[in-house]
Amino acid sequence: MLQVFECVSVRNGLPGALRQDGRVFRAVAWRAAEKHEQINGSKSAIDVAFSLEQNQYNGETYVELTLADLRPAQS
Repeated sequence: MLQVFECVSVRNGLPGALRQDGRVFRAVAWRAAEKHEQINGSKSAIDVAFSLEQNQYNGETYVELTLADLRPAQS
């Protein structure tokens, strides 16, 4: 379970950040603009299926979660 830390909507996807146990992870959900309200409005935890990807931007390399799917957390 992760909590939504930040989520914005752009043309091709939803970049943002997720938090778990005090750690913040960069995340992106490609072709998921229709889920923006579901993600951004989530005050509780969400479950995510993801893969880890290495990304380079402005000369920096970092790891981000590429989300395959998400749903409200199941307890």
